[in-house]
Amino acid sequence: MSLKGGQRADALRGHARNLFGINPFRRRWPVALKAAITLLIPLSVATAFGYQDHALLCSLGAFTVLYGPHTAGRFRARLLAVVSVGLILSAALGTVFAHSQVLLMMVMVAVAVVASVLVVTLKVGPPGPVFFPLAIGVSGLAVSGGADPWHIIISVSIGAVTAWIIGMSDVLIRPRGPEEDAVRAAASAIAHFEKAPDDNDKEFRKARLSASNPLHSAWITVTDGAARNVSRGRLDLITSLNKLHHRYAMRTALSTHAHTETERTIPWSEGIGEINRQAARGRGRTIRIDLEGLRQSSLGRPTARYLLQDALTWPSEVLLIALRVGLATAVAAIVGLLLGGDRTYWAVFTALLVVHQGGTRKWQTYRGLQRFIGTVLGLAVFGIILALDPRGWWLVLILGGLQFSVEMLVVRNYALGSIFITPLALTTAYVGAGRMDSTGVIADRLIDTTVGVVVAIIMVWLVGRRTPLLNLRGQGRRCILAMEAVMADISSGVATSMDARERRRVLYFELLEYEGVGDRALSDDPTSVQPYWDMHNAIIELGYFVLGAAWHPTLRHDTERFVRARRGFADIFATPVTVPRAASDIEADVHAVHRIIADWDGLGDVMDEETEADDRPHNSSDDDK
Repeated sequence: MSLKGGQRADALRGHARNLFGINPFRRRWPVALKAAITLLIPLSVATAFGYQDHALLCSLGAFTVLYGPHTAGRFRARLLAVVSVGLILSAALGTVFAHSQVLLMMVMVAVAVVASVLVVTLKVGPPGPVFFPLAIGVSGLAVSGGADPWHIIISVSIGAVTAWIIGMSDVLIRPRGPEEDAVRAAASAIAHFEKAPDDNDKEFRKARLSASNPLHSAWITVTDGAARNVSRGRLDLITSLNKLHHRYAMRTALSTHAHTETERTIPWSEGIGEINRQAARGRGRTIRIDLEGLRQSSLGRPTARYLLQDALTWPSEVLLIALRVGLATAVAAIVGLLLGGDRTYWAVFTALLVVHQGGTRKWQTYRGLQRFIGTVLGLAVFGIILALDPRGWWLVLILGGLQFSVEMLVVRNYALGSIFITPLALTTAYVGAGRMDSTGVIADRLIDTTVGVVVAIIMVWLVGRRTPLLNLRGQGRRCILAMEAVMADISSGVATSMDARERRRVLYFELLEYEGVGDRALSDDPTSVQPYWDMHNAIIELGYFVLGAAWHPTLRHDTERFVRARRGFADIFATPVTVPRAASDIEADVHAVHRIIADWDGLGDVMDEETEADDRPHNSSDDDK
């Protein structure tokens, strides 16, 4: 009995930590300061000239500044421009459909679904798609309150332009700041990975994932910021990142080496100099690393076309998110309309906030509860603002303080952030629409919030209950397809081509995605997923092994070996991923392919001759071309 009581107490403490725990996050104040300044500039100018009510709608465009704050300058300039246009068009849609609540809600739901798919698929990151439907709802509310549609569109445009300028301001001070920060974060993660023990698979894989993601992000950030004419500073960044990748590859090579009997060069290593690792568990193994091979590692962001095709192929977590977003926002809108409210956009907005990021069911439930708790407290803050009825410069200071507080707190705890998000959004909406005296707003928003949260949590637990295993197998199939493409390049003798580099980039991306999909699937449905966990790990290990082979100076020219290895996927491809198949059978097929690639005996003296040749100075190679 005491054991059960202790377990319940531990569970309650775990729930409390998830709901009220404070997440660590360094250097958030620059983002918060830019967000506050972006809001304050148009508000201050308009207040000085007596147009404060209209200027409050500038905040809809000002939300642009929140996107991509840590991305490279060239990429961020394009991202902010696209977001700006999206918010302006959303506001325009709100003005067009303002006089029909049904049509307005239908447009909000459609935009919520499309924006969610694009934001999640293209890895845009926070704040995600939530402001596009919000812009529709607030613009519709403003028009129904008598605002001129063109004034709304102009105000949102002013806010968006201001946000673009402020959002790019840090790049003027530190042109390569985002890239430098990303490389520094990758260096820290890889240093931790190098200390991971080989004798603990769980800890090693956790450390590898913790290093892989920052390394992947660093490659994305650096390549996003690249220009045709590479400056000396950017070249130094690329060199530093290549060296980090060299350390990452060597650590993975040492782990692979520890599980093989060969003393020869192995995947994830190439032929420039010798690094004698006597400390590698006392075996005195010799590992060979070549930075030239790492320069063609091709990590970074796959093309947008590939990402969209990949995401829209069932089974897919993105399609599951889109289904939940569509159902949650549509049902929330219908319930809001049936309750007789004329401002049901808040129910749609709340439901979207809960489900748009995806994640495990438990995580999304915690997010919904945090949203409800934060909104209840935020409504109290909004009530105080309504009672004070601030105008002029007092209102400017209050809104600037709310915006700064939101960005400082939302990443630390979503409930804390919601306390300030709620009065910020509602004050902007109702003052901008000329409805600051709406005494029934608090009760309406509490009802709408309850509807949005309850509907969203119900959809999370009802929709897609049988998909965790299907998503795991679907992402596993994507990894195998990506592996097969890389192996096809090797077996065709084109492993060093530009197209082959792109396919290696895709394989690395799919492997990182598979790690996350696996963790979420295991959390949501451990009974069904656990039997497939060894299969999941086998696919991941084979994927990294294939990547290593593609970088290997000898293996990537052993076409016959990879012709035979590709045949091993025949049984896997023969069964559609939506048709159940025993995990042991899939795992056996994966191991069979792995054994063919890892059979070093066939290399013989050819490898020794080539690795010796690699040590000799040379002026050019196929890779250099």
